[in-house]
Amino acid sequence: MAQLHFHWSDHKGRGSEHAFNGRTYSMEMHIVHFNKKYDNISESMHHKDGLAVIGVMFEITRKENPHLDAIIEGVRAVKIEGTEDFHSSPQFRQNPIQPTIRLENLLPNDLTLFFRYKGSLTTPPCYEAVTWLVFHDTTDIGLKQIQSFRELMNSEKVVMSDTFRQLQALNERRVEASRRLSDPMTGAATHVDRNHLLTHLSLIVSSLLIITKY
Repeated sequence: MAQLHFHWSDHKGRGSEHAFNGRTYSMEMHIVHFNKKYDNISESMHHKDGLAVIGVMFEITRKENPHLDAIIEGVRAVKIEGTEDFHSSPQFRQNPIQPTIRLENLLPNDLTLFFRYKGSLTTPPCYEAVTWLVFHDTTDIGLKQIQSFRELMNSEKVVMSDTFRQLQALNERRVEASRRLSDPMTGAATHVDRNHLLTHLSLIVSSLLIITKY
């Protein structure tokens, strides 16, 4: 795994870069991996098999998600780009090394339904180097937690809202589903090699478990 990041909006139900049956979500997390056959992520971006990105949608709930606590504390500590927010906790300022985050706790409970397609990065220069794996089920984020993202500012002290790219046309891409779908409006293929897709998923999730174990 190379890194993870989030996309969000200041409006509920908007902020994700993928949609299911036209429905978007308030936040989307991307867990980025690069192919070990290349020396680094920068080189990987120039190859069609260079990157694999897991996409996870977040829905806002009244109850906070404790698995996000360490991330939220870090977000609050850098409220303005390039600075540390003085409102961050004394514990964080004295010991900025955050507790280990187990990434599998940020994934949906049901990992059996997901979509896969060949696409691009969603930020410029949008290299066509990504194998996308997007889960259908969502993960929770508390209203106060997502508000921490919505209060982030750039170096010019402008609130960073709508940090997502608008939906793009499929452009004849084939979208595969891990199992047969009853709703044809998803646009996903219903006749796919499910075992192959699940093997692809298990390899990625296993790498997450290994990385976050230590």
